[in-house]
Amino acid sequence: MDFEFLESYYRTYFPCNDLCRWLNQGIMLETDNPLDNKSYFERREFSFYLQGDVSCRHISFSSPGEFREQLIHDKPEKFGIGAVYTIPPKTKNLKDKEIKYEPVEREFVIDIDMTDYDKVRTCCSGAVVCQLCWKFMVLACKSIDTILKELFGFKINLWIYSGRRGVHCWVCDPAARRLNDFKRKALIEFLNSGPNSNSRFLEICWEIFKPRFEEIIVQDQKLFENQERLNECVEIINEELGTDSKFTVKGSSEETWAEILEFIDSQPDPQLIDQIKYKICFKYLYPRLDIYVSMEMTNLLKSPFSVHPKTGNISIPILVENVENFRVDKVPNLAGLCEGTDDLTPYVEILNNVSDQLRESNRKDRKRRSAISHVQNVEPRL
Repeated sequence: MDFEFLESYYRTYFPCNDLCRWLNQGIMLETDNPLDNKSYFERREFSFYLQGDVSCRHISFSSPGEFREQLIHDKPEKFGIGAVYTIPPKTKNLKDKEIKYEPVEREFVIDIDMTDYDKVRTCCSGAVVCQLCWKFMVLACKSIDTILKELFGFKINLWIYSGRRGVHCWVCDPAARRLNDFKRKALIEFLNSGPNSNSRFLEICWEIFKPRFEEIIVQDQKLFENQERLNECVEIINEELGTDSKFTVKGSSEETWAEILEFIDSQPDPQLIDQIKYKICFKYLYPRLDIYVSMEMTNLLKSPFSVHPKTGNISIPILVENVENFRVDKVPNLAGLCEGTDDLTPYVEILNNVSDQLRESNRKDRKRRSAISHVQNVEPRL
């Protein structure tokens, strides 16, 4: 990591005010509106990861200016974001504090790591990601985003490319931020359940996965040119049919898949045929979710616009509707920014659009909660 570039990035290019606005419910911290909660940002936990593998938690700031100055001074290789607490995290050890230090809000976060796809990709492995295996992330973003919106009503989802081998989703809706750990665990386990979930869940994924299965698994990854991976597919068929069928690799992945498909379609029960195809498709294409990142409010996740210490890439927002065209080899880089060849402007605009949605959503939520409180406090007339 070039620390001169890093200092220059934090001083000149890092969108500090825009990030802080997003972390403050979409509200600029310089607001004069007395109804705006100016302490929200102050109670947000940050973590810095410094040179020498040193990590510092329970950091907090009173303003974007203070935040930027600390970044410039410490030059963290990356930094993470945690929950909003009852009091500013930096005051948690003060002896005279009157309020218990505990989390009260935090975006519901989802982490999808490409290394978890190594059993279903042949183009790359480990931390390496190319445009072929990026297609797995395309389906992950589209399916999870649609499920969050249609089944749970979570509309404000900020998707972030991590800078190396995966994507993060920050679900920012007020209702999502207030989920307790029990509900977070239940939600991520539901999202991770794949074909064992409800019918609309299956429909959403099937509509997204089915048109891409042969392209990605059979043609791009050529998965059925490998006998071991072919056996995993045949195992699904045998479990459903109660048989002991065997298939061997043909000349190409396409030829092998054609033989398997012919065998499946020859079954007399149409529902069973669909069930087998569902399970094969879900096995290879369903998103691999790191459920432990999502389960607890106190867990940290790398911040948008943080630098990835291994690649120097910036963790940037991406649009689900444009995720198909995203290029992993065109991501803004620390060196590129400092040398004037890269630009963060389009990615900051994505973040600001989310902040606009977040502010409006919070305004409506505050109005609704105020109305409910008023009704509950009105004394009945005799």
